[in-house]
Amino acid sequence: MLSCGSAQSRGYEKSMHDRTTVHLRLIDTDVFLASWLAVYDGHGSHEASEYLENELHVLWKKKVNNSIGNVTERTLRNTFREADTRMCSTLSSMSDPRTSRPLQTAVPQLPTGSTAAVAIIVTVKGTGATFIQTANCGDSQILLLPGGSERSRMLSEVHTCALHREDVQRIDKMGGIDGESGKIMRRMELTRCFGSPYFKKFVTPNPHCDLTQLELGVPTTIVVATKGFWNEVGVGEAVQVLKENPDDSQAASSRLCHQALQKESQHNVSVIVANIFPK
Repeated sequence: MLSCGSAQSRGYEKSMHDRTTVHLRLIDTDVFLASWLAVYDGHGSHEASEYLENELHVLWKKKVNNSIGNVTERTLRNTFREADTRMCSTLSSMSDPRTSRPLQTAVPQLPTGSTAAVAIIVTVKGTGATFIQTANCGDSQILLLPGGSERSRMLSEVHTCALHREDVQRIDKMGGIDGESGKIMRRMELTRCFGSPYFKKFVTPNPHCDLTQLELGVPTTIVVATKGFWNEVGVGEAVQVLKENPDDSQAASSRLCHQALQKESQHNVSVIVANIFPK
């Protein structure tokens, strides 16, 4: 059993670049059920996040081809890579509405791209066995709050110049890190994301992946949210809200979004909360 709620706000931004996707029955066969929850935080414009909102789950579903044997980390990584290739091709044919220049050539001023945080909840019919496969690139993150005695934990990494040392070392060896600003070519803070063709030599969509097997009969909650939320609300604060709303995922997502806005988040805020009851 799965219940899901979501909330979004433009916050103090002039426009909404975040996008979310929720498909509770993306794949429903005689063998398994797969649900797809994702947030995308677009930068520069909304084109990249909107592309992912419409296309990423479609591409993954096609690769899985109704076979639970294809629900693997390899399939998810290949999906991210192929979607990025297709996106960059699409962006290259689009124009910046403010300058009429192609987005691909305008990216020093308009680095069109997007982060992604994806949670795929898979339940095997007959046995009830349930697992969560996650992937993220950029600074959109996923929190797991297991039932029972287990502590909450992040299922994601933050891929920025400030926080991901391995990525910075990789990019610095290629000559991409500016010594004064600490950013990629003085402009780019993210070390992993979709799109951003101008920075593609250094920035990769290669996701951090995680696989979590859930315990039968033990309720579990996950939060999938963009940086506008995580920059303002700590894990402890999020867990407290979830515990105060254990059976209402929509109320929990709305409260979490409101909490970020109360702290005057300077970014778009998007939050998905899912309560999972493995049986």
